[in-house]
Amino acid sequence: MKLKSIIFLLSVFGFLSSCMVTNNLYVNDPTPMIKGKGKAYVGLGTGLKPKIDSISADKKINFSNKIEAAPILSFGGQIGLGEHMNVRIAGHLPGFIGGFGLRAGTQYGFFDRTSKFNAAIGVDLGFVTARDSIRIFGNQTAVSVESKLAYNADFFIPISYKFNKDFMLILTPRYSYTNIEIKKYTTRAYSTNLKVYSPIVSLGMRYRHLYLETSVVHYDNRFYPNFGIAGIF
Repeated sequence: MKLKSIIFLLSVFGFLSSCMVTNNLYVNDPTPMIKGKGKAYVGLGTGLKPKIDSISADKKINFSNKIEAAPILSFGGQIGLGEHMNVRIAGHLPGFIGGFGLRAGTQYGFFDRTSKFNAAIGVDLGFVTARDSIRIFGNQTAVSVESKLAYNADFFIPISYKFNKDFMLILTPRYSYTNIEIKKYTTRAYSTNLKVYSPIVSLGMRYRHLYLETSVVHYDNRFYPNFGIAGIF
């Protein structure tokens, strides 16, 4: 088997997602930025998508209001607007190349940027879409889209402690609302909505330019772990 065929198969079975994936890598930092200055990141993690139970012979999509984790590539950053206000924006690629998402928001920091302890309060709004199919090395993946659009809102309170200039821990409780449009049939436009209301707790660790994050999502009496890693520059 040719190398590009192997890569193609790995991509289809390991990375592509027929449903869009909501971003769950937040790279939180409550430290206020200097006005006009900012930081950016690129990261790899897991997000959430609706769990499709099966697709019938008549192309009907069957699901039972469950969610599951899926890989996601994220990139974004934040910039200072004033003494205590930051704005943040992030893009993400569900299943790496199965769609596109965008999220933007703002946060207000309560303490000075030089403080070892910091806390902030903020809100994010975002959306994500999925693609019908893509091509890799000229091969059609023929991935049927089971969900077409999602939008979400997050209210968050990141709390951090800086041990020294290189090492910081960030605890972030947040509440998230997500609405996912799921098609009733893969070949028709009719759809229904999955509404996910979920409290989430994230623990982030930053060491120099490396950021590690783990989150726990509580939904429908179950806990869903998520993980991520990012480089900050």
